[in-house]
Amino acid sequence: MEFRPYRPGDEEGIRALLSLVFKEKREINWWRWYYQEGPAGPALIWLALNRGQVVGHRALVPYRIWDGSGYKIACQATDAAVHPEHRGKGIFRRLTEEVLAEARERGWALVFSFPNEKSFPLNRRLGWVPRQKLRKWVKPLFAASFPGYNKKAPNLKTLHRVGKEFDRLWELYGTAKTAGICKDARYLQWRYLDSTRKSNYILLVWERRGQIMAYSVIGIGGRRGHLLEFMPGSMEPLPLLQGVEKHLGQRGVHFMTMWPLPEIPGPAWRRGYVPNLLQAGILALRPLTEEIPSSWRVTPGDTDYA
Repeated sequence: MEFRPYRPGDEEGIRALLSLVFKEKREINWWRWYYQEGPAGPALIWLALNRGQVVGHRALVPYRIWDGSGYKIACQATDAAVHPEHRGKGIFRRLTEEVLAEARERGWALVFSFPNEKSFPLNRRLGWVPRQKLRKWVKPLFAASFPGYNKKAPNLKTLHRVGKEFDRLWELYGTAKTAGICKDARYLQWRYLDSTRKSNYILLVWERRGQIMAYSVIGIGGRRGHLLEFMPGSMEPLPLLQGVEKHLGQRGVHFMTMWPLPEIPGPAWRRGYVPNLLQAGILALRPLTEEIPSSWRVTPGDTDYA
C-alpha cells in the first residue's frame, strides 16, 4: 500500500473511487472546478494506492475565512473515501494524519467539516470538536404559488453574475465577531454561478434605486428549494425571506428548506416551518495552527456539497 499526495494524472482514479463509494457519477469537469479552481487555491489531497489503483482518498479544500479580526486560510474536509475491499486496514486514519500534517505545514488555521452522528465518533478520535448541531426545517409553499400571495413581500430579481456590490455587502455586514467563510464576490461566483451544478442554483437580489441591497442563494432540487445563503444587509430580514418564498412558489417550487439563521428573528416554526427529523448533522472543527474560534457562522451553503 502506497500513501502519497495527489499528482497530475490521478484524476481518473480519484473519480472512479468517489463514484463507487458515493454511488453517483463524478465528472472530471466537476473535479477540476471543486478541487482545483477554488478562490483560495487548489485542494490538498492525499491518496492510498494498492498496485497503482486509488483505493483511499482524503481531501481538504481551502477557504479564506474571517476569524473576527482578520483573514486566514482554513479548510473543509470532504470526500473521505476508502474502497469497500480495503476497509478496516487503517487507511482512513493514515490518510487523515498525513493530510492534516501537510495542512499544518502550510500554516492553515483549522479544519471544519460536517459529519453525521454516525461518523462523528471517528472524527472525534482524530481531534475534531463538535461546535453546533444542524437541523433542516421545511415549509410548504402551496399558498405562495398564487399571484396574490403576500403583496407586501418584495419582488426579487435573478442575477447570473456577481460584482463589486457583493464585496460591499460582505465588508459592511459579513465581517462580524463570528468566524466563518468569506462570502465575497469571488467566492459567490465560484461556489454557485460557476459551479458545474449551476443550473441548480439561483441568485435572488433585492434592489432599491438600482442598487443591490440584499440577496439570497437558493438551491433547486426538483420541487424543493434550499435556502443556502441569506444576506439581508441593512434591509429587514423577514421581507427578504418572504420575497424568496414568493419567488419560489410562483416558479412552481412546492417546499423550501432552511436552517434557523441568526438574521431571521424568532423560531422557525413561527414562520410556518416544521423540522425535518431525517436530515441533521454536526459542525465540527479541528485546530491546526490556531485555536478554535469561540463561535462560527455556518450557512446551509457551507454544507450543500458536504
